[in-house]
Amino acid sequence: FRRASQAMVGFRPRGAHRRLCRRLGHAVATPRRHYVGSQTMDVDATVNLMVDDRRNLLSKMRGLAELELRPYSIKDLEQAALFRPHVRSAYLLQHLATGLARNIFILRNMPFGFASCPSIRAVTNDYISGFAELKEFCEQHSSSSWTGDARAQKELLKVATNIFQRQRGTMMGLAKGILEFKESLEMQFKDDCDLAFLRDELEVLCAIEESLDQFFTNRTTMRLLTAHVAHLSAADEPERRIEGRLGTLNQQTQPVLLLFQAYESASKMCVRDFGMVPDFTINGVPVERYMSSVNAIDGLTLSERMRGFTYVDTHLYYIGFEILKNAMRTSVIVAKEKGLSEAPPVQATFSGDSDWSQPGQRIIKIADQGAGMTRQEIAKAWSYFYSSVQDRPKVAADVTDFDSRAPMAGYGFGLPVSRTLTRYFGGALDLNSIPGTGTDVYVYL
Repeated sequence: FRRASQAMVGFRPRGAHRRLCRRLGHAVATPRRHYVGSQTMDVDATVNLMVDDRRNLLSKMRGLAELELRPYSIKDLEQAALFRPHVRSAYLLQHLATGLARNIFILRNMPFGFASCPSIRAVTNDYISGFAELKEFCEQHSSSSWTGDARAQKELLKVATNIFQRQRGTMMGLAKGILEFKESLEMQFKDDCDLAFLRDELEVLCAIEESLDQFFTNRTTMRLLTAHVAHLSAADEPERRIEGRLGTLNQQTQPVLLLFQAYESASKMCVRDFGMVPDFTINGVPVERYMSSVNAIDGLTLSERMRGFTYVDTHLYYIGFEILKNAMRTSVIVAKEKGLSEAPPVQATFSGDSDWSQPGQRIIKIADQGAGMTRQEIAKAWSYFYSSVQDRPKVAADVTDFDSRAPMAGYGFGLPVSRTLTRYFGGALDLNSIPGTGTDVYVYL
């Protein structure tokens, strides 16, 4: 009965219902406090803090940064889809304010001079501008009125979208900041600084990387919720609903299809940079044939026989894309070094009759026959300070805009961010390799 009362979002019990709730000792559901799984939200407290004239901007950020920001689970996202539009908007406001504040303090508290690097300050300023824009929205719409105003809810979504559009260069800014950090250390200590190697000796470098992990986790929560609310709001109009989708959730996620799409995208970059593309096989079958070959018994393709599962497919696409980029690149480089006309294929392996609805069976292995990695290189592969690319930018001035010509590799963020996305819903990413033979990447979902 308690859960039923809490689930009646936006409904304020009256009369006999209210008296019964009190008599049974249950909390009475109100439109101001809402629950999604482990998530609890009180929009009044957030708005009141944002518009408190007694606090300056920094004080407001500090107050919100002290609040907890938990990652969303798949179940949380499914439950959020049942809420009324004004409740979804309230969640968005709460988590945007908290997430922006927390990430601002994460960047400002980076040790050893990292926070002072120009590109890190620029990213921090983008987040401060986003927080100020959200504060302005709160000042224009009081907590007592905006949740029932459809136009204000659309305006909030527009504000959130604008914030993240302005922050599209965050990853590039942080990558550039790492190079600036390296340059400043080398200038000060008059010596070459291999930060990925030094992290084993300097705990402060590990602290920076742990902070970056938390930064990207918070960023994922904010971006995920913004996109989820946007998709759900669009689906409130029947003509804009997409079958099989629930906000950002694809209820029939097919890893084979996403890997195929990721391979096609990575192939274009591979042709552009190397003029050669390795083949891609799934369970030993060329991917094109795997996607189209029809089983004589049930009339389904091999990919169609797999049961889909509910997942944020954009996350899985990103993870697959980053892994395939690395695998294809090393395969082509080895082929060119050996004078081969074709690169060895990249192989994906998983059980052909997997029940993808069971989390324990969602395992994908992507293997290449490239240069491989030593144990020391594997240990450094998860570092934001490391890249296996020899011709990567050495100074910040060499970093170009991702939007103008996305590099195939070289900035060291692909694997760490992919691991963050995999862990977000309780999964894992693992590497095994033999030098001179190749590398196997395991994705556990």
